[in-house]
Amino acid sequence: MSADIEPPHGAGVDTERPYSCRDCGKAFKLARYLESHRRRHAGPWPHRCADCGRAYKQASSLSKHRALHSGAGPYRCAACGRTFRLAHNLAAHERTHTGERPHRCPVCAAGFTQRSTLVKHQRTHTGERPFACPLCGKAFRQSAALSVHQRTHSPARPYRCPQCGKGFKSASNLIGHRRIHSR
Repeated sequence: MSADIEPPHGAGVDTERPYSCRDCGKAFKLARYLESHRRRHAGPWPHRCADCGRAYKQASSLSKHRALHSGAGPYRCAACGRTFRLAHNLAAHERTHTGERPHRCPVCAAGFTQRSTLVKHQRTHTGERPFACPLCGKAFRQSAALSVHQRTHSPARPYRCPQCGKGFKSASNLIGHRRIHSR
């Protein structure tokens, strides 16, 4: 650990992301992530994004980054005009117009527009659960399901009922709760 990065202590420290940058306040889970981030504040990073403050060594890197804020990209769908930053994302999108599903499951022959979706689907046949909770060991087929599960270990209740203010750990629990107000 770097000499100028000390483990935090005292009240008000975020236990999920306890290491924070003294220059910009951004918080990190691990000290090494903070060390990596701190390099952005030091050295020759002259090209800075006006929207988010992120800095780059080269102007070309900044212009690629700026496309994230504008939503624009150099690859345009001929059917609907939507733009993409990467050619392979455009190719995957175009399949929504053509109906092409080139990625086939060898077990059940289901077709998918993207290989990543096929990989997720194949876990239904293999039973593989590669995403395990580091706190309780429960495993999941998809990383999103693990993220939702991890909220059960946290006191945070980010989904609030607009009528009574009660908080919930998942959107589905909030939806179920809101039914009591419509009776």
